[in-house]
Order: sequence, then structure tokens, then C-alpha cells
Amino acid sequence: MTKLRFALSAAFLLAAVAAAQAAELRVLSVGSAEVAVKNLIPEFNKDGTRPVKFEFGPPNKVWDRIKSGETFDVFILSEPAMQELQTLSGIKTESRIGLARTGLGVVVPASMPSPDLSTTDAFKKSVLSAKAILYRDPSLPNMSGEMVERVLKKVGVFEQVKSRMTVSPRPEAEVLVAAGKSDFSFVNISEIPTSAAIHYAGPLPQDLQLYTNLETALAAKGSQSEDAKAFIALIAGAKAKSAWEKAGFEMAYTYQKARTN
Repeated sequence: MTKLRFALSAAFLLAAVAAAQAAELRVLSVGSAEVAVKNLIPEFNKDGTRPVKFEFGPPNKVWDRIKSGETFDVFILSEPAMQELQTLSGIKTESRIGLARTGLGVVVPASMPSPDLSTTDAFKKSVLSAKAILYRDPSLPNMSGEMVERVLKKVGVFEQVKSRMTVSPRPEAEVLVAAGKSDFSFVNISEIPTSAAIHYAGPLPQDLQLYTNLETALAAKGSQSEDAKAFIALIAGAKAKSAWEKAGFEMAYTYQKARTN
């Protein structure tokens, strides 16, 4: 009888664990959304009944996981990646919605004075005076590294400074800046770390600024549950505004409304 009770208890326990795992919402995101979304998850799961497994990484790694066939419930991707995934029937099209956007900024060692980024002319002079420049991988379309090259070509300095430019991912780039081994690092404003050894010099001039737009959608092969829909409603809604703005983003409904007024 004792063995039977033990076997039944074990079976019930396994069933409970399986049920908990089945209820867990799986979210795959590009790394730039990390801070904002992590700060929103406690609000979503405040009663403890809606656990979220939030996974994130560089855009290329995230795309590799999608292509490998892993199952997720919600995606958070850049606009071009989401469009490609929609073309591949990887999302529920009607669930696709804009979240927020982030622009390009510049980080320098805290020991250095901030470069002048106030105008296109000032920005151009600041870039030309930089001895070592860091930026992200320019081979990733519509990501910050590729955008940086577009900006530098637009102001006519790319050929002059490319020998001083080095591709470095986060957080290695910030470590190099903090150590004084680079005096100019381009980053997404949403990815600027908090460090006493690093100083955020400011965004690019508005007439040069390029944005990374983030979107979310239900995965076509995911649960498409009410919880998944509620998660999207939260991270795209007014309650999320503070979390996105604190993370260096402007919410989609804010800038979309500005464009129509």
C-alpha cells in the first residue's frame, strides 16, 4: 500500500510539473528589448499563475533559433525580421503590432569630455577626431552596425575613419570603452549600460538619426493562448510606456500618432 501511495504521489507530482511547464509562456526576443520586457514580466505574472520564460539574444542568434524549429508563443523582433517571418508564415499576421523604437547614441570613457553631437557638422568633426571607434556587426541588415555605416557615409567620413573602426558586440564594447581602449562607441540607446567608467554622450543629431523599430506577434506554431494575447497587450499598451522609456525607447503609439498629426 505504501508503495502504491508513493507511486500515486509521484505521478501526481509529475503531472503537476508537466501542467506548470505547459502553462509557461515562452517569449523569444532580440536583446535590445531585454530591460523593458524584464521589468514588465512581474506585472504580467503578479499573481504567480502566468509564468514567462523570457529568452533573448543577438538578432542573428535569435533568427537561428527560429529557423531551427524551436517552439515559442511570442516573438519580439525588429520590423524587417518580423516582416520576413510573416512572409514565411511564422506568425499570426493579425496579432503583429509595433512596440517601440530606439535610436543611435554614442558612449565614451567617463574620463573623456563628451564629444559635440549637437549638429551634423559637430558630429562629423567629433567622429573625425576619434582615435578608435566601436560599433556592432554591420553585416546584420537594419541593425545598429549597418545603420552606423549608413550615417557615416551620409556625412562623407566613412572612408576616412574605417581603418579606426572595430566591430565589437555588447558587453565587450562597453568593457573596452571603460578601459579607455576606445574613445567612441556607437550603441542603441536602449543598450547603454550603467557604469561609472562609461559616459553616455547623447544621441545622434536628429537629421541623421536612424531607428530600430521593434514589433511583437504571436508565433504561428505557439499556443496562441489568452495569456499570450494578454502578454502582447501589456507590452504594447499604455501601462508599458514607463518601462520602455526608462529603457531608452519611444513607444510605437507615441511616434505613430506624432506622424499622423
